[in-house]
Amino acid sequence: NYPLQPYACSCRPGYAGALCETDIDECQPSPCHNGGTCHNLVGGFSCTCPEGFTGMACERDINECLSNPCKNGALCQNFPGGFNCLCKSGFAGKTCDSIINHCECNPCFNGGSCQNR
Repeated sequence: NYPLQPYACSCRPGYAGALCETDIDECQPSPCHNGGTCHNLVGGFSCTCPEGFTGMACERDINECLSNPCKNGALCQNFPGGFNCLCKSGFAGKTCDSIINHCECNPCFNGGSCQNR
């Protein structure tokens, strides 16, 4: 490209071109997985991972069940990017921490009293 130059440039990592004038975009073609956001750095990149993922390129799923998020004897199911609790009868909510009040809507007729079981 510059045939009459009496020198040649040896570029540092992250740069290219006859004069090392071009910053190489290490974010092309999208090295971050699972919806991670890539940040171009000189000679490399970094990823900001979405919730539930980790690793240099957001390639690893975090097993949220390891922290025992489900309450009241619920079963935890891990899935990519999150978890789900299978609540036992009488409990509700994302982590099964809410007690269901079946009597709240006054289901008993003729003055009968309701008691949760």
